[in-house]
Amino acid sequence: MTPHTRSITPLIVLLAAVLAIPCAAQAQNRRKLDRALLKALESGTTSAQSVIIRAQVGQLAALKNTLTAHGHGDTIEVEHPSIGALSARVDIADLDALAANPAVLSVSSNAAVKGFANPNTGSGSSAASVLRM
Repeated sequence: MTPHTRSITPLIVLLAAVLAIPCAAQAQNRRKLDRALLKALESGTTSAQSVIIRAQVGQLAALKNTLTAHGHGDTIEVEHPSIGALSARVDIADLDALAANPAVLSVSSNAAVKGFANPNTGSGSSAASVLRM
């Protein structure tokens, strides 16, 4: 090993460690995101996402202020104070920052939920039979 190589090697190791820290922090924060949001991030979509954000106890007002203050067009659709959450439409680019916010417990996709049985007919699948499939 030449003297030049010996002096560069610690620098390369240090650089690799510094670059790995944000990646590790991002991976840790992304645990707050559900699978649907992770898939949206990985797909490269640019569309805003409808989400449900659960806040730490006592942090709902602060979270609300954070969402409305940064001016990226995020909109709060509904507040759910009984469960410490709110529904919002957020820019996909804001999901990592939202997950990194210590006031946030989790961020889930606010997916449309539909029934599968017609209450007006006696036929139709019961929940038990559908779950057995």
